Amino acid sequence: MGIFKGLVVVSLFILMSAIPVWGMGVTDFVAVVDGPTAAIYNPAGLLQVNNRIIKLEHRLTGRDFTNLNFGYDELFIYAAPGMAGNGAVFVTYSQDLIVVPDYYSRLQSIGYAYSWAPLEQISLGVSGKYYTSGYYSDLMGVMVKQSSSTKVIFDLGLLAKLTPNAKVGLAIHNLGKSDQMQSTSHETTVGFSYRLGNQVVAGEIQDLLNESGVMVYRGGLRLQPFDWLRLHLEYSLSSTDFTSQAAGLEFKLFKKLFTEFFWYSASSQLFRGELYQLAVGYSF
Repeated sequence: MGIFKGLVVVSLFILMSAIPVWGMGVTDFVAVVDGPTAAIYNPAGLLQVNNRIIKLEHRLTGRDFTNLNFGYDELFIYAAPGMAGNGAVFVTYSQDLIVVPDYYSRLQSIGYAYSWAPLEQISLGVSGKYYTSGYYSDLMGVMVKQSSSTKVIFDLGLLAKLTPNAKVGLAIHNLGKSDQMQSTSHETTVGFSYRLGNQVVAGEIQDLLNESGVMVYRGGLRLQPFDWLRLHLEYSLSSTDFTSQAAGLEFKLFKKLFTEFFWYSASSQLFRGELYQLAVGYSF
């Protein structure tokens, strides 16, 4: 079981990047979060959502180093502004193949996030989620091991405006989680962003205070050449040999309907994996 657990930990860290809280695209950086996915990545950013938005995301992984397909991820968010602050309801579901054949890791959560502004330049956020994770046997059709008991855990967020164009962000995720495997949880993330017109450059450090001691340095650029089009480029490097690259497009199809497509690639000396994300949203 020691070898099994070790393989699970490594494969989850390298290949399960689609599980919250690892965003895709500059919009999900903790110092940007100006979309409904702020509910997942930094709930303080929800205060920037001005309309009611429904968003669906589907992530499909490519193939791992054994040339096997290994999973998918689903995310549903409904965000809405309020009188004193903004809130969002979200549901996540992930199933990913680990390096042991016919076994999947499975994560499910449902939660609510809320953001408010105690000061003009500062917004705060909190989310609570009913969460469970474990290992699923495709052959037996049942969960064979719970890596985390079903319980309520919490995320905290802060977003502060230093200047009209510069922001800093802080997110602390999964407070109260009993699972010792940190691969699905980037516990503390700090970041900085700078906006010049419609263009945004951002950087962040993930897992800054994580028990694993593995930090991820992430940088990205979001360009908006037209009102209906955004381009995303990002690169990340961990304190181990893990690197990743991502590119994405956002299209505003009509006045209220939008769609996104992202490609993500991660690699180390032993592993290589890919993710593809398709999202659609409606603002009203």
